[in-house]
Amino acid sequence: MIYARSLSLWVVLLLAIGVGLVYLIPHAVPLWWGDYYNPLEPTIYGADEALYTAGVREVLEGNFLPSDLAVVEHKGASFFYPPLPFMVMALFTVLVGGVFSAWIVADVVFSGLAFFLFYVVARRLLKNDPLAVVCSLVFVFFYRLFIPVSISSVSSVVDHIVHNLFY
Repeated sequence: MIYARSLSLWVVLLLAIGVGLVYLIPHAVPLWWGDYYNPLEPTIYGADEALYTAGVREVLEGNFLPSDLAVVEHKGASFFYPPLPFMVMALFTVLVGGVFSAWIVADVVFSGLAFFLFYVVARRLLKNDPLAVVCSLVFVFFYRLFIPVSISSVSSVVDHIVHNLFY
């Protein structure tokens, strides 16, 4: 019984590594083709990455409670953002040697970790290993289906499509 359970854990860990590798593909392909690639370029979902890089810079400068990152005039004022994401990304930045590389490594590591954590929760709730794996894969790869859609998000997607088609 113990052997079967550990085998199941190894399969789930291999799937988590596979999920991380799938999340690596959008970063690796432009780099392999030699195109200009910026993992922090704003997407149709927003420019949050640029905000986080400012927080990472502040942590690397020694300010562990970042100030207002969006407005330069409030740089000295106290403004609370949760510091843990900035600290983790600063750690990745120090470990891999740059913000772009840290963003790619974090994307790979945290997507695999998210899959594994979703699996653990789903397995506890469902008491069924194969169904827990399927639910975890759905949550990791199709998470946008579970986010409520607003008019502004639909309009930003339409604006992005129109901009890429006609400009």
